[in-house]
Amino acid sequence: MPSQEKTNSSTNEKDSEPIKKNKSEEVEIFSWEGPNIPVVKYNKEFWLSAVVIGGIISLILYITEGIIPVILIIALGFFYFVLSSVKPETLKFSITNKGIKIQENLIEWNYLYRYWFSYWMGNTILVFQTSRFGGRLEIVINKDDKNKIRQALSDYVYEEQNTPSNIDKLATWFSENIDRKKAKLQQNNQELANKANK
Repeated sequence: MPSQEKTNSSTNEKDSEPIKKNKSEEVEIFSWEGPNIPVVKYNKEFWLSAVVIGGIISLILYITEGIIPVILIIALGFFYFVLSSVKPETLKFSITNKGIKIQENLIEWNYLYRYWFSYWMGNTILVFQTSRFGGRLEIVINKDDKNKIRQALSDYVYEEQNTPSNIDKLATWFSENIDRKKAKLQQNNQELANKANK
């Protein structure tokens, strides 16, 4: 019996001892909320152009190859329409002393090599080069938060612009041309409205 009393008292002593934390506490440096994907709003002219171009390509493919490529083009067009009409989910992003947090998922600093800012279809994007599958982590940010994010990241990751790949160059070219066409169309509409008002 005395041996049982000794074991009970030793477990009570262990329970009363504070647990020592060997890791530092996670400290949030900067946080923001934003969409999980870039927000792109297409107008009627875009969809009309896409349907006309898709129709012409489908007609050519139907004459040369048959119905299967036409079905594929229709399916891809429908898929893109559905993806573009879904509203993006709003997530909480934060920069901590341990890494980048997306909701409750932490990506530690040792997986992130460098970062840079990119622009796509009117969205400002924070891009990290990572060692994980995919090689990149892209986060949509507010334009106003760019300097605050740069300051928060300065102690952990280097800012270095990545040389654009062919896909990046193509995406930039499309983005610039669509923005240019949109601005020209708005200018033409405004001129027509001014003439009508005179």
